[in-house]
Amino acid sequence: MLGIVHPGLVQLRIMKHFTPILEGFTVEKGCEYCVALTVTRFMQSTNVKLRDSVVREVKYEDYVDPDTGLKPDLNYPSLHSVAQVCVRRLTS
Repeated sequence: MLGIVHPGLVQLRIMKHFTPILEGFTVEKGCEYCVALTVTRFMQSTNVKLRDSVVREVKYEDYVDPDTGLKPDLNYPSLHSVAQVCVRRLTS
């Protein structure tokens, strides 16, 4: 599940309300799992509450691009320090 929110609407926690709608859609389509990519601490805390399993985590300070061998520009706010790929089983 991927959600992109306009910066002016961030504090409204839109993805928190949008998540159940997306989950209902995925179950309706016969999917058993939901995948989420998180890039902020806010979404990561939401995924913890939803009991998502972290499949992969990359700290930006440790990341090196495999093609170029370069590190990313680390001029990010502290809430953008880690990217995670998470999985949640929707059906039992």
